Amino acid sequence: MAASSLLLIVSALLGSASAQSGCYNAAGDHTCVCATEETACTGIWTSTCGCSRVDPVAASKPECSLDTTYHMNGGYYIEGINGVNNSDRGVDGRRADKTHWLNDTYYPHGEMKLCTGMFCSEADRTVGSAQTMYAHTCAKLRFSYSANSGSTVYEMPTKAAFDACDFTGATLKCDAGAGSPHCDVHYEANDEQKTYYYASQNSCTTSQKVAVSLSGHFSDNYAQCFGMGSGSSRIQHCDCDHHLKGTTLIEPCMSGFVAACKADMPDDLSCCPSADGSYDSAGRAYVNGGQCIPKSKLEGFQDVAERVYEMMHCNKTQLDEHAAMEVCPKLSPYGSAREPVCVMVKKVLECDVVSPAAACAKEHNYKVFVEHTNTLKTPVCPAGSPAPAETTTLTSTLTLAGTLASLTNTDKLNIKKTIARGAGVKHSAVSVAYAAGSVVVTATITVADAAAATAAAKKLNKGIMASETALDTALKAEGVTTTVARITEVVDPSAPPVVVPAPSAPPAKAKTDSDDGLSVGAIVGIAVGGIVGALALIGLLVVVVKKQKPAAKKLEVANSD
Repeated sequence: MAASSLLLIVSALLGSASAQSGCYNAAGDHTCVCATEETACTGIWTSTCGCSRVDPVAASKPECSLDTTYHMNGGYYIEGINGVNNSDRGVDGRRADKTHWLNDTYYPHGEMKLCTGMFCSEADRTVGSAQTMYAHTCAKLRFSYSANSGSTVYEMPTKAAFDACDFTGATLKCDAGAGSPHCDVHYEANDEQKTYYYASQNSCTTSQKVAVSLSGHFSDNYAQCFGMGSGSSRIQHCDCDHHLKGTTLIEPCMSGFVAACKADMPDDLSCCPSADGSYDSAGRAYVNGGQCIPKSKLEGFQDVAERVYEMMHCNKTQLDEHAAMEVCPKLSPYGSAREPVCVMVKKVLECDVVSPAAACAKEHNYKVFVEHTNTLKTPVCPAGSPAPAETTTLTSTLTLAGTLASLTNTDKLNIKKTIARGAGVKHSAVSVAYAAGSVVVTATITVADAAAATAAAKKLNKGIMASETALDTALKAEGVTTTVARITEVVDPSAPPVVVPAPSAPPAKAKTDSDDGLSVGAIVGIAVGGIVGALALIGLLVVVVKKQKPAAKKLEVANSD
């Protein structure tokens, strides 16, 4: 019962292939890759892959002890003889074990049953398979029964003795008084892996008997499920403890999965869903979920974000090709994962708008794109890149109290969000530069044309840039606590320049007697004398002209001959 259902599916798919090791689920596609060596395997190295290789001698398995963190209950995990209780869940969503050992109750007892599922082998479809419960080494197989029930637990020597309820040679494991509160049958680290048969002597013939298949060491199962927990989709929604979506995992797989899932959670849990987060079982999707990125996947997401960022600046043709795809292509025909660049392009284009849908607030692809690209410089496009579309920019400068070192990346992101929202533009239209003195913030907003620039400038100047107080309030609403010291009005680049007229000349100053050292009488005398002299000169000129007139006439006649 504790064997992973995933391994059973893989084994069924492989049919009768020899059980040799391979690398399982390295690409998240639930397939085995036989060409990968164990040292290079980034998935789960398991002997169930059926690869054609000669495996080295297996290293010794750890004992059932308290030396390792994933051992529980004194170095063992609990395996209830009657399965698990789906309606009783404890820490991390772990289902309670059902340990009741009762008469007239069904327990798998090695009977043959035909398989009807899609992964059944031909033999299982036609002959069937023996029904047993599964356990791993380092398990405590737990039986609970009252002292007056007459129940006991015997280990039967053979399958034939078990079927015949023949207790000759049987080994008593738990007597009639040992079942309250419970009696445990231990499986040690090196116990033989086979099917074990148990029965109650007083009720064996009425079905109080069970067949238990001891299959695999607990550490292998734990390691396999640890690999499943690392990078799990539950991390996005902070659901490693299964409080939103239940689980069917059992021990020791459960402990391995939870340990890895929690270890891969980001340190900053502000990405977790709020109290209205839930899981819709019918739609098989989280509702109002989170935006968290597993630590193990963050670098990969950031690499994709950088590629999309460069594409948006340098290759709009390729961007449009991704956007035009109805569905992004799958990475593997066997898995659900899709090409990550295409997925991020679609999410960014969907959410990088003036008024994004409410779901964008929970979109982790868009979240990592916005947060990571906020720390990047505008990419330099390679030679031969398509020419970008013509745009118009407007700039505003503001000064914040404090120092550059006091601003976190989150503060810078929220400053950018505030300006984009205040201008009524999409997030990617804003770029922000920072300089010392206290903190000088220069925001550049890129828009399509002059009309858009005018609208953005007007919206800013009448809104968050109307005053230091208005901007201070808007920033604090986004979590930026730094005080605004000064702002400048956003200049509309499309507006005609304002012509400032030159200052007019001052009026002439009335002179006084002392202006140049001459008295008023002297000035009048000079003026009268100047007038008399001018009149005399004019009279002289008139006399000269009269004397010359006959000569002029003669010259004129001579010229006419």
